[in-house]
Amino acid sequence: MQHSTRPEFRAMLVLFFLFGFGASALGSTESGKLPNAITLQDAVTRALAKNLDIRAATFDVDIERSRRQSGALPTPFKFDAEIENFLGTDSVSGVDSAETTLQVSRVLELGSKQRYRADLGDARVSLAQTDLAVSELELTAEVSRQFAGLLRTQSRIGMVAESVEISNRTLQIVQRRLAVGRASEAEQSSAIVALSRTKLIGERLRYEMASAQVKLATLWGSTDPDFTLAAGDIEALPLLPAYAEFKARLMDNPDIRKTISNRQVLNAKRRLAQSRRNPDIELSAGVRHLAATDDMAMVVGLSMPFGSASRAESFVSTADMEIAKSPLSQNQQQLNVQAALFGFYQTLLSMRSESNTLREEIIPEAERAVSFYERGFELGSNSLLELTAAQERLLTLRSEALDAAASFHLTLIEIESLLGNTRPGGALR
Repeated sequence: MQHSTRPEFRAMLVLFFLFGFGASALGSTESGKLPNAITLQDAVTRALAKNLDIRAATFDVDIERSRRQSGALPTPFKFDAEIENFLGTDSVSGVDSAETTLQVSRVLELGSKQRYRADLGDARVSLAQTDLAVSELELTAEVSRQFAGLLRTQSRIGMVAESVEISNRTLQIVQRRLAVGRASEAEQSSAIVALSRTKLIGERLRYEMASAQVKLATLWGSTDPDFTLAAGDIEALPLLPAYAEFKARLMDNPDIRKTISNRQVLNAKRRLAQSRRNPDIELSAGVRHLAATDDMAMVVGLSMPFGSASRAESFVSTADMEIAKSPLSQNQQQLNVQAALFGFYQTLLSMRSESNTLREEIIPEAERAVSFYERGFELGSNSLLELTAAQERLLTLRSEALDAAASFHLTLIEIESLLGNTRPGGALR
C-alpha cells in the first residue's frame, strides 16, 4: 500500500470526501482541472484589488499629495480697506474729513521656505507610499498564511479520506472472518468504532475547511467563498537559498524601509526649520483718499519681525535630535531582523529535515507494516489490535510530515515577508 502525495490525487480524495463525487470528480481532477479551484496568485490579486485596508491606505497617499500641493503654494496677496476720521465729534462728525485707504499686501518668504515646504510634502507622500507598500506586503503575507492553512486542512481531509478507505477495508476483512467463524463480534464492533471515529475526524475537518475558506475570502471583502478548493501542494518543499542570500536582503525589511522614508521626512523638516531663521517681510502698497481736500496719496508699508533666528533654534534642535535618534532605531531594527531571520532559517532547515525523513524513510516503513498486518490479520497470525495500532501510527506519522511541511511553508512566508518580498508564498503557487 503506497501513500500518494500527488496534488490531483489529494484533490480527488478531498472532493470525494466532502461532496461524495464519484467518477465525474475523478475525471476532472485527473485531467488537471480542479473544479472551482483558486490559486494563491488569484487570491493575492483579489485581496490587493478589494481589501478595505489597502483602499484606505491609498486614500492616505492621495491625502498627503493634496497636503503637499497646499503647502507648496506661495503666500497669498491680501487686500485691505480702511476708513479713518469719520463719525466723530465736531469737525470729524460726518464723513467730510474721512480718510479712505485701499492697499494690497503680501508676505515675502525668505530662506526658500516655499521650496522646503514642498520638499517636506514630497517626503510625506513618499512615506505614505511606503506605508501603502508595507500594508500590501502585510496583506499578501496574510493571504499566503491563510492559503497555506487551507492547503493543510485539505491535505488533512485527504489523509482522513485515505484512512476511511483503510478502515473500511479492515471492517470488510473482519466481516469476512466473522462469516467463517474466525473473528468475534467484539472485533467487528471495534472495527466499526474505528471507522466511525475516523469519519468524525473528517467531519470536524470539513467545518475547519469551511471556516478557512471564509477567512481567506474575507481578505478581499467577501464572506461567501466562490471556490471549492485551493490549488497547490503544501507537501512539496522547494530548494532553499543559502542563508547569505537571505541576509543580503535585510535592508528590504518593511520596518527598515519605513525608517529610511521617515528619515527623509525628518531631514525635510530640519531644512524647513532652518529656513525659519530668515524673517519674512510683509510689503504693502495702496492709495489713500483724503475727503477733506479730495486729494489722493500713495501708501507703502513694510513689516518685519525681530528674533526669528532665536525662535527657530528650538525647531532646528528638535529636528537634529530626531535625526540623531533615527540611525539608532534603524540599527536596532537591523539587529532584530537579522536575529529573526536566523531563527526562521534554522526552523526551515529543521522542518525540511523532519519532513524528508518522515516521507522518505519512516512513512514507507509504516505503510509496509500496515500491509503486513493486514495480510497477517486476514490469515489469523496478527490481532485486530495490532492492525489498528499500525494504522493509527501511520496516520500520526503522515500528520507529523504534513505539519512539518506546513511549518516549512509558513516559516518561509515569514522570511519572505520579513525581507519585503511582494509575493510571499511563491513555493505554493
